[in-house]
Amino acid sequence: MAQVTWRTSDELVKQVQNLALAEGLSMNEFLNRVMTVAAQSDESDPLAARLRNRLRAAGLLATGTPNGPRPSGDEIARARAAAGSGVPLSEIVSTMRE
Repeated sequence: MAQVTWRTSDELVKQVQNLALAEGLSMNEFLNRVMTVAAQSDESDPLAARLRNRLRAAGLLATGTPNGPRPSGDEIARARAAAGSGVPLSEIVSTMRE
């Protein structure tokens, strides 16, 4: 199991402790729930629903939904081929230095 160090203000730590206490959770359990909610969805959990709404309102919730349609396999193959063509960056830099 990994351990993460979190640096923040004493005031925010106290707020998180109070939120955790109000939910009957340790601060560690509460932070784990917040991070899980941010990364996954559990619509059956009322606390998760509240946290997701807050994260969404703050613009911090990844939706997991792409902004547009996924490219086809052919489009990906063409993009990969095009990525390897063109003027090498080293040549551009050398030209700019002259």
